[in-house]
Amino acid sequence: MAIAGIILKVLIIIIITYLLANIVRRAINIHLPKITGGGKMGLDAETETTFRTLISRLMVAAIYVAGFLMVIY
Repeated sequence: MAIAGIILKVLIIIIITYLLANIVRRAINIHLPKITGGGKMGLDAETETTFRTLISRLMVAAIYVAGFLMVIY
């Protein structure tokens, strides 16, 4: 019985980690304010896409690392 409980907890942590990572990835790609513009600080489209991709992947990787650490402990 104890092993089944541990396996269940690990599966729940894995599922929650996966869902949270997808939610954050979508939120960053859709809802992060656009910083392109005509002013001095405006970025071109390629730089903005790179920025969004970099932030998204770093956040998702951090969530997966946190989930992995939760499974270990």
